Amino acid sequence: MISNNVWTRVFQLRVGLATGTIFLMEKDGRQYWVTAKHVLEGWVDGQRLEIRQLDGWTGIPLALIGHHPTADVSVLACAFHVEVHPVPATLQNLGLPQEVFFLGFPFGWAAEMPANLNRDFPMPFFKRGFISAICPPSPGLDNLQFVDGHNNPGFSGGPLVFIDHFTGEQKMCGVVSGYRIQPEEVYVGQDRIDAYVRANSGLMICEEIKRVDEVIDQNPVGILVPQN
Repeated sequence: MISNNVWTRVFQLRVGLATGTIFLMEKDGRQYWVTAKHVLEGWVDGQRLEIRQLDGWTGIPLALIGHHPTADVSVLACAFHVEVHPVPATLQNLGLPQEVFFLGFPFGWAAEMPANLNRDFPMPFFKRGFISAICPPSPGLDNLQFVDGHNNPGFSGGPLVFIDHFTGEQKMCGVVSGYRIQPEEVYVGQDRIDAYVRANSGLMICEEIKRVDEVIDQNPVGILVPQN
């Protein structure tokens, strides 16, 4: 089961007319907002981004920390801290094969629940899969996490989560990037026509959480997490 430690830090993001997913992550005592780089396509740093609440969209002042130079990862920061329960962001004790979960807002949808369940924010959708492989898609490229799971548009930028079998902790290990397209031929009756559909192969592509670390390490200026 994925607890509110995880899902209270996952939000629906709107950039222009497009929507995706963004989540909170802490590193070295500072808080950051993480999403997939392609979700921010067309956005200019300094423009207000919008987060969905139960009563509509609200703009928040997110500033760009950095885009990863090669991975589909972007990191932002806000001038205020959002109180959430701790969730480690790490690959430590991630196994193969490993059951994983991913959270987000497919097709622009959101689960509208009672306001007190998620602090006046809608709930993300939950899906699961298995880590199939961690490897580069071709020589010379960084490793990706390939997940046997059915991704949908809108989950991009959401966290990939696993349960550490040694400690029982829920940990964020990746960022949802997309899925492998599988071209399939089109037939009318028995006759093939000159067209194909871009089918979902069921193989998800996620960036390792250490790509987020690499961006933060270049500009570690997230908001400080208050000390209790």
